[in-house]
Amino acid sequence: MAAKNVEYRILGPLAVCHDGRPVRISGAQQRAVLAALLLRANRMVSVERLVELLWGEEPPGRARTLVHGCVARLRRDLRMPGDDSGPLLTQPPGYLLRVRPGELDLDRFTTLADGAGASGDRAARLREALALWRGPALADIQLPAIRAAAAGLDERMISVLEDRIDLDLRQGKLDGLVGELSALVHEHPLRERLWAQLMLARCAGRRPAEALAAYRELRRKLIDQLGIEPSGRLRRMERAILADEDVWAVYRSGDSPAEAGRQPAPPDPPQLAPRPASPALLGRSVEVAKLREALNDLADGSVLLGVAGDPGIGKTCLLAELEQLARQDGRPVLAGRAAEFEKDAPFAVIKNALEDHLRTVDPARLAGLAAGDRLLLTSIFPMIMIPAAGQQDSPATELIAAERYRLHRAFRALLDIVARPAGLVLILDDLHWCDDGSAELLAHLLRHPPAAAVLLAFGYRPRQLDTRLHHEVLLARRRRTGTVIEVGPLTFAEATALLPRALGADRRRQLYTASEGNPFYLEFLARPPAPGDPGAPIGDEVVPAAVGAALAGEFAQLAAVEQRVAQAAALVGDVLDSRLIAVVADLSEADTLDAIDELGRRDLIRRHRASFKFRHPLLRSAAYQQAPAGWRVAAHRRAADELARRGSPLAARARHVALAAEPGDLDAVRLLEAAAAEAMHTTPAAAAHWCAAALRLLPQRAQTVEMRLRLLNVQATALGITGHLARGRDILNEILHLLPAGSEERIAVLGSLATLHQLLGNHVQAQVLLHGELARLPDQRGAPAAALRVSAVLCGVMSGSVAVDDIHTAIDVARGSGDRPLLASAVAIGAVASRSFDMAGRRSPAEWADEATRLVDAMPDADLARRLDATLFLGWAESYLERFGPATRHARRALGIARRTGQGRLVGPLQMLIGVLDCMTGDLVSAAEALDDALESAILTGAREIRGRLLAYQAWVSVWSGDVAGASESAAESVSLVEPAQATNWQAGQAAGSLALVRFAAGDPDRCLELMLQAGGGPGLPAVRQVWQPMWLDTLSAAATAAGRHQEAAEWADRAAMLPADDTLSRRSALILLAQVHPLLHTRPERAVPLAQQAARLFDRAGDRLGAARARLHTASAFAGTGDAHRAEHEAERARLAFLKCGARPDWLFRREHRPPRAEDG
Repeated sequence: MAAKNVEYRILGPLAVCHDGRPVRISGAQQRAVLAALLLRANRMVSVERLVELLWGEEPPGRARTLVHGCVARLRRDLRMPGDDSGPLLTQPPGYLLRVRPGELDLDRFTTLADGAGASGDRAARLREALALWRGPALADIQLPAIRAAAAGLDERMISVLEDRIDLDLRQGKLDGLVGELSALVHEHPLRERLWAQLMLARCAGRRPAEALAAYRELRRKLIDQLGIEPSGRLRRMERAILADEDVWAVYRSGDSPAEAGRQPAPPDPPQLAPRPASPALLGRSVEVAKLREALNDLADGSVLLGVAGDPGIGKTCLLAELEQLARQDGRPVLAGRAAEFEKDAPFAVIKNALEDHLRTVDPARLAGLAAGDRLLLTSIFPMIMIPAAGQQDSPATELIAAERYRLHRAFRALLDIVARPAGLVLILDDLHWCDDGSAELLAHLLRHPPAAAVLLAFGYRPRQLDTRLHHEVLLARRRRTGTVIEVGPLTFAEATALLPRALGADRRRQLYTASEGNPFYLEFLARPPAPGDPGAPIGDEVVPAAVGAALAGEFAQLAAVEQRVAQAAALVGDVLDSRLIAVVADLSEADTLDAIDELGRRDLIRRHRASFKFRHPLLRSAAYQQAPAGWRVAAHRRAADELARRGSPLAARARHVALAAEPGDLDAVRLLEAAAAEAMHTTPAAAAHWCAAALRLLPQRAQTVEMRLRLLNVQATALGITGHLARGRDILNEILHLLPAGSEERIAVLGSLATLHQLLGNHVQAQVLLHGELARLPDQRGAPAAALRVSAVLCGVMSGSVAVDDIHTAIDVARGSGDRPLLASAVAIGAVASRSFDMAGRRSPAEWADEATRLVDAMPDADLARRLDATLFLGWAESYLERFGPATRHARRALGIARRTGQGRLVGPLQMLIGVLDCMTGDLVSAAEALDDALESAILTGAREIRGRLLAYQAWVSVWSGDVAGASESAAESVSLVEPAQATNWQAGQAAGSLALVRFAAGDPDRCLELMLQAGGGPGLPAVRQVWQPMWLDTLSAAATAAGRHQEAAEWADRAAMLPADDTLSRRSALILLAQVHPLLHTRPERAVPLAQQAARLFDRAGDRLGAARARLHTASAFAGTGDAHRAEHEAERARLAFLKCGARPDWLFRREHRPPRAEDG
């Protein structure tokens, strides 16, 4: 029986409990390793770090081996009864301890302490947090690195204790408080905040003389031991006591770490206190502490840190503080900022951060990049040039939109190189305005953080963040691979410190209420009033009316020339180009420079690298919005003309052209079309945007119909490849209205439209669309009808509802059309359908596949490219017929053609097929790579059902690779993506089947059986296609046997034995035999031996190495059951070696077969 409750305790001596019972962790080194893993829970700790932790700078020669041994023993100690996977995972180059929410006392402490501010009874939550402590953190482990980390935890505890005491003082809860504080100052004699609280408590108890005595005692200690006076606040408290003034007000307004009751005490004695905080960071000590923690975490690998909050709340100030802290630590820093008016510029924020730095990088360092990666990266950074000998293709022809994840991986590899050797802090601000290309790239980095020591810090407004980025941020937080600092409003006391001292209390309260605690708003509201319009929306974020008026007033005070320069600067870009501003403003460069100087004096713009930028995005937005609309149009036209004269990239010119051109300007339309074509391969979202802008300008004339169709086609393709499937569908419907019935172009568009319907899960609508168009054709057997019929049966196959007569008719009509690529597609679909649904047709599935193979192999690539789906479905048919070699050959040929011809929609499905073929032949490493590629493509294209299928396959690979926990996550997400209400039954069943296998591997065979029967439609398995039934019956028989339900297992075995035999399908026959082996292992092992041996031979014949390894392990178990230990060990050893060659490490299966895996195999 598996333990239900696990507790890890580090707030005191190290302890582990299962269901309240202590777990013995043997050995000092194991305890130290466990402590290190718990301090970095759910994050990888490298072997090198563990070696350094245990032995410092002089490790023994066998240090790595000793660490592996410690981990193996820890795995044994931590594994709960009934849990085959265990929480300790291998994650190269180290190990990761998976800790669930609530299992670690430090997590519970942090949740209670950090959440106390939002609680109605904050003091109670702080007391609950403090009650978790059982003494100094990790008190029983004396290694220097552990003690340093533990000291930080102890410091945090004392800070929370001080917060709780502040609340007691505020609420007048004085009973026992003086005694508690007297003991605390004895234990921490130099901690000024505790002494200040003791003085307050004594004053509250009407004992001011004792409060003064406490002050004098502290002063004596500080002078004797440190040679310094008490802090300014303590000295003011002494004077307030002597003058009989409000001591509490002095305490709250001071500048020590106790200020506002929420800032932690400094980690060092007073004379080593950190540099004074910027006024912009008042009230942000907790947030700054998290910045320091993120920098410290860089020692163990990459760190993801989000800084989220409303406009003006202080995100940029915190990121600037992070930059300064990083530079103090000697860390290289690169920083960039997205801009509101450059959301259509591809990779703008990425270029802003890295472009200048890459120009200075020694080319020898970039030589570590693969040539293909450098080629791809030139689409973002042209300065990364390929040597002439290796320059064979352009990025546009090398990369297709469906595989733009390859560009994202290349960028990740670039970061790994740039980060060496000192690490890298990459700061990206205002990501709520980032372009689609940057959003996709950063979402990839959140899923796959850099391998090197890279701190990726990003600021954003949560309500405006790109949905993909928002989703990945949530997932990163859930997986604990990323942290988000949520920056909230200041308290009234904190805000008051930012206001002029001359303001009265009522006026301060008014300003605080109007600003809602937002420091940027507060700054502007506190300035002297200036003429201006009432507040209005600024950009795409509505700010309080009073703040809008204050922002408008900033520009109203400027002279006319300065206003025009500010407006031109806001229009041209985030980083100011004085010459371009002069052209746009229609002023001399001298006048422009004078105006820029004045804007700098007024602190509206600030120095940024070698140029200037607006101090805050809201200021730039206000300047742009205040410019007259007519002037803006003319200014954009001047900007476009100047950029054209300079030879600037199309994307930079297109932004201004789209805002300046008038309807009917065909030159502008052509430029926007060219910009769309340039962006299509790397940032298709930008291509869709430029097409939409061009279509708005294109006149409705007969002469422009061809151009309109071309733009609509590109726009629909771009929308489809970026996951905007519904919008792409609407564009295709618009195209249909422009095309004549029966035309080749119309039939092609209908096929694309049907595909989008299927990707959206609307399989019935796709069939209705195609059959409706077919019914309107006068010739039911011509070429257009043939194409529609083939598309219709394809929809039927995907939905699981296709009639054999419809397949025969589609093949016959395609044969009569003389279109050989179309015929190949029809015959291949027939082969898949007849095998998948076990249809009794005019030919067997093998005969259909033979004809499709002859057609495909005889066709040149150019012809096959017209109906590349023929090869995809032929590959699936061949996989069902266990022709794995030909299937792989056809799939790889089709993938190459798809890449060369830009058929991105087929790339992911072909990669999925290749991954499944690798699974069937036991190459788990290659399978994982192919499925990961396919999943990245599916994520980018928004194909929900395909993602669900891929995650199910990935779960299968993870189970056999030994990562049961990772498999569980993949399978659960798969089920959520292909729910029966949104997908065809067979896809939902496939997802549930993968989750069932995971539960079996995790040691829960009863849940496995429950899930499989539910997904299969009941004991008869009506929802399981015939082609998959042997695999399902194998798992059902194994799970029933493991659950001790032997009669049920025997019934599943009998069901398997009754399946029709086919001598040409060796793998199918082997699975049928394995289903019969499972119950016999416990009842008649002598009968199980020959069946398992025959299964192994059949798997070998089929080319399924993983299946053969499974069969040999079962053979070993059968021999063991007969008492033949020698032959049992021989077969078990063969199985071990075979699994390793497959890349498989199914420890759970070895344990189930009562053969514990060897430590070196794990």
